[in-house]
Amino acid sequence: MASIKKIPAKNKQGYKWRCVMEGPPDPVTGVRRQIPRVRDTKQEAIDAAQEAVNALNSGLDLRKANRHLSVMLPRNGLQTTPEPKLSQAPFV
Repeated sequence: MASIKKIPAKNKQGYKWRCVMEGPPDPVTGVRRQIPRVRDTKQEAIDAAQEAVNALNSGLDLRKANRHLSVMLPRNGLQTTPEPKLSQAPFV
């Protein structure tokens, strides 16, 4: 079941739609997850929330996936730092 509400906004209509759907429980903690989505039309809000719930039901959690990906990748993207060049001068 979804909770759908009209909320005030500073756009042309003066309002937006907020849809909150119940997602699957967190597999580690067992805590329930509510997925809120805000869009310009009622149907867009429902579709966005349903898409997020379907992604969670299939096992894809975008928040956790983005967090883990940012930890694994270096800050400068996929570029690697060049190895330092050693001088060819003899040791004294």
